[in-house]
Amino acid sequence: MLLDGLRIVLVRTRFPENIGMAARACANMGCGDIRLVAPERWSFEKALPLATPKGAPLLERLLIVDDIGSALGDVNLVFGTTARTGGWRKGVLAPEEACRLIAEKLHAGENIAILFGPEDTGLENREISRCQDLITIPTDEASSLNLAQSVLLVLYECAKAMRGLQGRPRCHAKTISQPDLERFLSLFKETLLSLDCLHGDNTEYFFLPWKHLFGRMELRRSEYDALMGLCRQIRRKTGHTTRQERRNRTQRQHETVAAETDTISPQPPIQPLTIQQGDSAPSLHTKDAAHIMKSDIENQSWLDSVFPASRTNDFFDALFGGAEEGAYDIRLVCRENGEDRLSMAFELLQRPGKCLRCNLTYGLPEVFKRHPVLNVAGVAEELARKAGWEHMTWELGHTEEESPECHRIPFTVFRA
Repeated sequence: MLLDGLRIVLVRTRFPENIGMAARACANMGCGDIRLVAPERWSFEKALPLATPKGAPLLERLLIVDDIGSALGDVNLVFGTTARTGGWRKGVLAPEEACRLIAEKLHAGENIAILFGPEDTGLENREISRCQDLITIPTDEASSLNLAQSVLLVLYECAKAMRGLQGRPRCHAKTISQPDLERFLSLFKETLLSLDCLHGDNTEYFFLPWKHLFGRMELRRSEYDALMGLCRQIRRKTGHTTRQERRNRTQRQHETVAAETDTISPQPPIQPLTIQQGDSAPSLHTKDAAHIMKSDIENQSWLDSVFPASRTNDFFDALFGGAEEGAYDIRLVCRENGEDRLSMAFELLQRPGKCLRCNLTYGLPEVFKRHPVLNVAGVAEELARKAGWEHMTWELGHTEEESPECHRIPFTVFRA
């Protein structure tokens, strides 16, 4: 449909007939997603005649939920509609301007929701606070419009703007979802409170400019991760870490201790070597010893002990203030062995539900060189020691994309 990715959310509607007419408007303009939030009364039979046969399929598959959060789901941006301005309702946009923005976001592959309030009162302030932008339809003296009329006017402007973008190349750099934005805003508000930056009894109202600011910024995943890490570091420094953060850190410490304990296996007793008279003592040539030691470098279990999995979480904990914010796991692997050269790599393996490409991994080699938690220099020394080298040098190459889920940073150790 023309407006794929656009969701119409009708909040606390009173009359099913208006829902039927709104469904007809959606069908006319190419919008296939309607959700109802706690309708006062709902009757499919009353809504169906006004939906007409074209709108009937939308009525059959519309979703009814109890709260706005469930209706929004994973949308990237939320617009609200209002006939009133001032107070909490500042910076409203005309339909043409707002729908031009909506069309651009839809064209980029993002998901957008537009909220419409009940027929008699419209959206309340607490519902308006969920929106990044507001739309108001200019009228003369009588400012109140029928719900279905409002839906039709806004969708008409969206469809008109969307047709103007047809034929243009698409850009797929998505912003974070609405749940992610609300998660960040909640943590950011707690951070401001811990710094005594929000004053007065109505902190929600004074926090509103911040909500509008970050809503307009259209944060991408890497920016979201950095800001979440900053907030956690501030709260940690000011002694305001949450109970969940403390629980996560304790659990990671226990897992690290358990992993290190599991890797320590009992060594078999050393058997005495008996040499009969006339026998010569067994010898191991230096070249053979070096070969055995280098074969260990190709052993993944030994490499995992040199660069344990727990170091990834420690890295993200230091970088973002929370290991759960990391988008990938780091693993040391061997690519090729030589007499005077060890070709290794740090593999970056995408974590479930994360985006590796969104994390600007091409800049990571410089971070890896300097970060004390990763201690790449120490890893190089351990590799050289295992190879039997007294002196060595090392370098990191540019990030290579093996697949969308796996990037590699070449790591080479040279015999000096």
